[in-house]
Amino acid sequence: MIKAWKHFCTITKHKNLVLVGCFKVGLYRQGLLHDLSKYSPTEFLVGCKYYQGDRSPNNAEREDTGISKSWLHHKGRNKHHFEYWVDYAPGDEHIINGVPMPRKYIAEMVMDRISASRNYLGDKYDQHQPLDYYLKGKEKLWFIHPKTKRDLEGLLRILNDHGEAVLVSYIKNYIEKDKDFTKLIYKYLIYNGTLSGNQVCKLLYDQEVLAYDESTYSRLTSGSLSSYDFMLSQIKSLTITPAMLALNPCSASVTMVKPGTSDVVAMVSYPSYDNNVFSGAIDSDYWNLLNDDKSSPLYARATKMRTAPGSTFKPLSATAGLEEGVITAATGINCPGIFTKITPSPKCWIYPSSHGTIGVVKAIEVSCNVFFYETAYRLGSMSNGTYSDSEALERLKKYGDMYGLTSKSGVEVEESAPLFSTTSGVASAIGQGSHSFTGVQLARYVNTIASNGVNYELTLIDKVVDVNGNEQTAAEKSQTKLAVADSTISTIQQGMKSAADSTNYGMSKHFGSSIAAKTGTAQENEKTPDHALVISYAPFDNPQISMSVVLQNGYTSGNAIKLANDVYDFYFGKITLDQILAGTSDGPVKASDTTAAQ
Repeated sequence: MIKAWKHFCTITKHKNLVLVGCFKVGLYRQGLLHDLSKYSPTEFLVGCKYYQGDRSPNNAEREDTGISKSWLHHKGRNKHHFEYWVDYAPGDEHIINGVPMPRKYIAEMVMDRISASRNYLGDKYDQHQPLDYYLKGKEKLWFIHPKTKRDLEGLLRILNDHGEAVLVSYIKNYIEKDKDFTKLIYKYLIYNGTLSGNQVCKLLYDQEVLAYDESTYSRLTSGSLSSYDFMLSQIKSLTITPAMLALNPCSASVTMVKPGTSDVVAMVSYPSYDNNVFSGAIDSDYWNLLNDDKSSPLYARATKMRTAPGSTFKPLSATAGLEEGVITAATGINCPGIFTKITPSPKCWIYPSSHGTIGVVKAIEVSCNVFFYETAYRLGSMSNGTYSDSEALERLKKYGDMYGLTSKSGVEVEESAPLFSTTSGVASAIGQGSHSFTGVQLARYVNTIASNGVNYELTLIDKVVDVNGNEQTAAEKSQTKLAVADSTISTIQQGMKSAADSTNYGMSKHFGSSIAAKTGTAQENEKTPDHALVISYAPFDNPQISMSVVLQNGYTSGNAIKLANDVYDFYFGKITLDQILAGTSDGPVKASDTTAAQ
């Protein structure tokens, strides 16, 4: 009778401990129903007979009779035991195998193991005991589904390393199949140094981010493949993308326009998503994945993401200087590396070196800041010998209006309005100040240069048809000839050709014939890398395509050049789509790899 009472107290205490644990993580029904079968005659009477107090009576029954009927009864009625989740496996190595346990039952199993350890060990219990007990028999548990096995061990390791409070916080998200799983892994394990780089790499297979590769997984496990080499190979093969890792740079836009027309040939944002998944119905899992993705694949960067244009703005400043008569194509301006006519004195990118005395074509080629500082200063110079910021900005804006940089591009999708600078005429002349434009707006700007000074309002629409397939007349897009001399456009074009032909750009050499291009880097936040941009068109003598490339936080314009070169290679048939899909990424250009490509 005494053993019966002690057994009753033991199982009731255990049940109450599990109830408290389940309630903490929101498993109220499971907490209330946990282990009710232990009070049935089949299990309770065995417990009374074999009660020992420091271990399960099922073990004693098994030792005495060779079988535990109590356990067979129990595990067939309680879903928090992995033995419940065993099924036939025709054609497999084993006749029976484990199937995946739902997360809520794995969570209950963890609480069960914690409570059993507390119950049997008393004051000797600590947070390491549940994991230690599991690891003793881990290798013999062949019938547990691998995912269940990994999830169970992962939760026990969080308990082991960080305690029960952290475990409870994690499980609250875990049991909901939370899309922030990777964030939680970072918070609880990576940030605290619990997970090694090698374990993080294996997690990509364990969490089914990557298709399982036994050979690679074994090499990671043995240490013959380092985590660095593994990640490098995955990124190079584009199996893992910078966007998936939320790396910088991980976002970009490319907009291509056919010169002499309004036609947008391509407008691409990266990272993006598969439109086909939403054809006919919405895949909720995929939608949630996109919404929770920190790289924001739903954001239309080509039309929505604004950045400072950097030095891509300099052709406009040259246009203003030439047309307003403050410089000519033959004007030489000395660049000592610093501009001292205003305070504080801005520097050229080449400082402490200098460009010496150069003309406008050379200034565009080498992207000399001082040349354009001086041009803006002259634009703002008044008859009384003073300088006016507002005058310089107003005269720059006059040509911004002409190039379409003060209005939306015309494409038939939502587009952020451009922001033309209202501060510092001198800084604004090199694309700083408060300028901010989208990729599609910069594409319209460079297409105007490629189209010999004709500004076309852009369109994404090839044709309009009615429900019967009959073609309708589409609304005409506007086109305006810039009110500037042909010689001015020609001078700008020559400067951009010289830039693309230069060894610093290397674009013409890569392409095999002359290209026109102007790069830009723009710093908008000292805590993040610079934006990288390039505007261009090709071929120079007979333009077939104009293009803007914007790499948000792309470090250096050399990276934008590389992307532009790849696009040209594909567009002009130097590489095929199959080659691209089977190809690798060579990685970004370092800032030290470029000089005058500003």
